[in-house]
Amino acid sequence: MKFKFTLFVVAVLSTMTVRAQYSIGGGLSTLHGAGVDVNRMGLHAFYEEPVSNSRTKFYRATIMFPSKNTRQGSIEAVDFSVSPQKIKVDEISKTNLISLDGGNRVYFINDYDIGFALYGALHLKGILMIKSSDYSNFPSGVSKSDYKIPQSRSLFSLLASFGANFGAKYQIPGRGAITADIAGDLITPMIDQGQVMNNEISALSITLNFAYRFDFY
Repeated sequence: MKFKFTLFVVAVLSTMTVRAQYSIGGGLSTLHGAGVDVNRMGLHAFYEEPVSNSRTKFYRATIMFPSKNTRQGSIEAVDFSVSPQKIKVDEISKTNLISLDGGNRVYFINDYDIGFALYGALHLKGILMIKSSDYSNFPSGVSKSDYKIPQSRSLFSLLASFGANFGAKYQIPGRGAITADIAGDLITPMIDQGQVMNNEISALSITLNFAYRFDFY
């Protein structure tokens, strides 16, 4: 009877130890899209909390460095007395990207905090993109005041995505692990003032993440 009670206490304490553990980390991220010639690089930070030895809750925030894109556009004259009525100029857009994602990870081969392990997860992601534009490279001999130059302002786009990620981690001495994963996302626009969908970001996107994870007990 005493032996069974001891086993019960050990089991309870082990469960409490796993549930009390959590991890925080951060690293580099890159974003790539199908059919869109925009590759982004940025930083991310994450929080991970185990619910068992092989399953965790995972939350990540990512900020991509501003991306500049130049394309040729046209602007119209302020009235019919101006010639030519339209001129071609360069439109330079700068886009910032912030995303939040989360899901449940499942670890294989080894547990969450032991040695080498593989992991996989499904996740939901929200993406905020802020786009601003400016115009340059006006033809010689024209006056900018004769043309309707759009005022530079920030346009917001809110996107949602569902995806999956697969990765690997290696536990090293000193409460930590090196992690690397690849995530695929199907992205759909919710609000797209900046018309970034399929211009600044692809509906099918791939993210690569490299990080160091600090484990706390």
